[in-house]
Amino acid sequence: MSNSTTSPYPLTPPPHVPQENFMGAIWGGVAISFVFVAIRIYSRLKPPRQFFWDDGLVIFSWLLALLTAILWQVVSGYMYTFMYVISGRLWPPDADFLVNTERYYTGQLIVLIFFYTGLWTVKLSFLLFFKRLGQNVDKQKYLWWPVLIFTLATYFVCIGDIPYKCLVGSLDEIVVKCSPGENIKFTLDTLKVNCALDVLSDFLIMLIPITLIWNVRIRWEKKLALIGIFSLVLVTMAISIVRVVVNSGLTTSSIVQVTDTSGLTKQPDTSWLYLWSSVEQCVAIIIAGLSAFPRLFAGSNNNSKPQFTPSDTFKSRMRQRHRPQSQVELHAVTTLSDEERMEYASTSSLPSRRLELSQIEAQK
Repeated sequence: MSNSTTSPYPLTPPPHVPQENFMGAIWGGVAISFVFVAIRIYSRLKPPRQFFWDDGLVIFSWLLALLTAILWQVVSGYMYTFMYVISGRLWPPDADFLVNTERYYTGQLIVLIFFYTGLWTVKLSFLLFFKRLGQNVDKQKYLWWPVLIFTLATYFVCIGDIPYKCLVGSLDEIVVKCSPGENIKFTLDTLKVNCALDVLSDFLIMLIPITLIWNVRIRWEKKLALIGIFSLVLVTMAISIVRVVVNSGLTTSSIVQVTDTSGLTKQPDTSWLYLWSSVEQCVAIIIAGLSAFPRLFAGSNNNSKPQFTPSDTFKSRMRQRHRPQSQVELHAVTTLSDEERMEYASTSSLPSRRLELSQIEAQK
């Protein structure tokens, strides 16, 4: 590094996020999100000890975030070497620059697949959770199924528009295929489209609990808890928008600052882009973990059900209810006046009732 010189023709500005900050933020997000995943698992281990599909999806999403962090630990050095070379900060490049750049591009492809799969897995987890939460609401299916279909469709769109030809193959082939501005413009456009699909799918998913809150009779404490949790989805929506808008601003400033007209000057700052992609996925996992607190929702713990304590009056009535019929009638007759007993005897055709009256008179 000390023997390197500056390139006379820099193509882009240097990365805006230093490598130490990049890796620190990624590992920090994975660690914090693990705490909330552990809380979710712990809440399921408590009675009645039930695990659901949405729990498994959240765990799977966190595993993808962990694998992404491990992958960045391996290839982040290649990414920053590439960015330093094309920005002119490291010149001439090392002998293994081409091989390491190909590894970086392959790592990018895996990271993108992990990112979209992990993020949409959390969305699917929320959908399954809302379905279980509103299983007794008849009209919920008219909203839930269209949102599910739309969410799945947006996932396949995001996976399908990844620029595979610009990430797979030798670097010579990638330069030929993807250097023209048309292909880089496609990459930037798909980034914006995927952001719009991400935000729109989050908004539609958020509509489901809102309809449940207003159509289901639950205590206001639980309603406020639900509103508080689901409003955190707005945070992921904001991060998704900031990730693209600010990165587009950085790309525009790169074009202005660099006089070279090569298509490479229009490339987005990948350090910023992948940093906030990781943050968005980890925040989504954290929100999913918050939704699993058992005392926020009914029926999560048998020990929390109210216990009935019978009063003395209730016990007395239950004892009378389980007496033989003859004892109940005898108790009732003893409370009658003399005139009422005579009328009772005259209207009673059964010898047993006359016997009851004679027993009462004998007791007197």
